[in-house]
Amino acid sequence: TDFSKNFRRESAVVQGLDFFENSLGGAGSWELSFPAPDDLSPEYLENVRKAASELRELKIDGEPAVTKVIAYTDPMDLMPSVKLWGNDFDYKRSLLNEFQPEFEPSMYNQSAGRMRIILRSIERQPAQRKLDMIKGALEIGKKYFGPEVSATGMFVLLAYLIESLLADQLTSFLLAAVGIILIMGISFRSWKVGILSMIPNIFPIVLLIGTQGWLGMPINIGTAMIASVSLGLTIDSSIHYLARFFETYRAGGSRSEALESSHSTVGLAMVLANVALVCGFSVLTLSHFLPLVFFGVLVSIAMLGGLLGNLILLPLLLRWVVKP
Repeated sequence: TDFSKNFRRESAVVQGLDFFENSLGGAGSWELSFPAPDDLSPEYLENVRKAASELRELKIDGEPAVTKVIAYTDPMDLMPSVKLWGNDFDYKRSLLNEFQPEFEPSMYNQSAGRMRIILRSIERQPAQRKLDMIKGALEIGKKYFGPEVSATGMFVLLAYLIESLLADQLTSFLLAAVGIILIMGISFRSWKVGILSMIPNIFPIVLLIGTQGWLGMPINIGTAMIASVSLGLTIDSSIHYLARFFETYRAGGSRSEALESSHSTVGLAMVLANVALVCGFSVLTLSHFLPLVFFGVLVSIAMLGGLLGNLILLPLLLRWVVKP
């Protein structure tokens, strides 16, 4: 979830991010949003003051979690306590609205009944540390304002992005696999063929993802989408191969003749089509956006694996399922 790792080191995006991280307190901007009453009171703002103070002291693994905290009470605490009229709180609030009228509406939404505390953190850090920071900030917020506290902002979005993508991609991959098995089974009137058609396509994808894990390759936006996208691309070859095989087989040809016919006709088309697709996806390796680079490389590898699976593994499976 380190945003800078989505780009090449020499890119302007990374250079600008480096400046923010090293000179301006970090590029991770986020906030805590929590319930607020219709009319602010000194007692409520005291809770805001205490929460902001604890957020400034929040540490993860012995290091400060945030570099900057901005709360509604900050400018009021800078004002001297001079009671010219009424109570001190009303005086300070009126003075704040007079000299900086845009501040209160930016921090406190009376109609929605919400207030926020703005936080800034270093963006370039591990995902687990970010998640721990968000969890710690939420615990502080709930301590003072109840369970309706939420953490929002780009910093939070990026922290949960890959985790959400992985969950969504696993679901979509399983749904796609089940859908393809059903469609293939109905099309070729055999549940065995439906299951058989998936094996040469799933095998290279599982091998590719397993290799990523063994090598410790970090998951990013591009690599999280490999499974379902690759499956949709490689199943085309299985459809063409099986259609040609059963066309010859049902016309009276033997199993060996059907395999030979499929290899000599559709097999060549499959090779050329996959080579063309690999060349097209390889163009993505020139991008400055690294998830696209990973996506192009890994999809190309998965397609080549699917091609080998459909030319080598699929015929072997057909010999096992189909009678001579």
